[in-house]
Amino acid sequence: MSDRIGRVVRAMGLVVGLGWIGGLQAADASPRPTEATWAAIVDHAQPLASRQQALAQIEANAGELGGMDLYMLGSIYHSGHHSGGLFANPDLARAAFYLGNAATRGSVPAMGKMAQVAFEQRNYREAMNWAQIYAHYVSDRGGHNQSERDFAAELIKRIQRRLGDDLEKVLPDVQVYIAVHDAQIKEGSIRDALFRSQQPKFDGARLVMPAESLSPQAAMADFILVFKPDGSVADVLPIDIAPDEQGMVSMSRALTDARTSATTTQGPRYALMNTVLLSGRYRAR
Repeated sequence: MSDRIGRVVRAMGLVVGLGWIGGLQAADASPRPTEATWAAIVDHAQPLASRQQALAQIEANAGELGGMDLYMLGSIYHSGHHSGGLFANPDLARAAFYLGNAATRGSVPAMGKMAQVAFEQRNYREAMNWAQIYAHYVSDRGGHNQSERDFAAELIKRIQRRLGDDLEKVLPDVQVYIAVHDAQIKEGSIRDALFRSQQPKFDGARLVMPAESLSPQAAMADFILVFKPDGSVADVLPIDIAPDEQGMVSMSRALTDARTSATTTQGPRYALMNTVLLSGRYRAR
């Protein structure tokens, strides 16, 4: 990386200001946490002390994790009490640390959530940086669906109201970040897509924004679904929702109707679910 690029990236405050936790190669050095491990960590029914110990063990090896697991860590710290009551309050600094690294290791949802975290920290320029990066990777070239592009449009509009129209100062930062990290992000996103393709496929759940919300905003939400062998839902474990928690309970209820294919294999199956719910206020063009 040239001195010029290095100076620009440091000025952006994107990940570098929070610290790195190792190179992408380390992500393959040891087995990743299983879905069952994550489910136990965010399950209110499990003893709190054992869940916190399991989380600490994962964090101790964070340098060996890929984008999806780092996204889980960041989401848990962002959510506070949502993720199984692990914490009374969100820890935005730690959330940003893990989400920023998750983004650079190929987690596209982490980019959108980083924009939300920076917004909550009132760092609107960094929030716009991440929103634009997220928009870049959910564009038509990235193969993502329309809801993600619409979510990016709403994020940008919401941040722009605080930042103003000074996008000319933001876009060079975004271009430098993409130039420096694009190959690493694409490699990590391929690994993430392969992992997700191997999870149970499910349908039958209709998710909507809560009708009682006076000024609905698009939201990004994360759950773990636990399936019985017959394909029905045994449990819905909420992890995080951004920007606010109004829809978490209603979404959890809706997800109990989800179904996947039956199997003769005994024991639960797990699906790590990240979804975007739109308010319909903004659309990508």
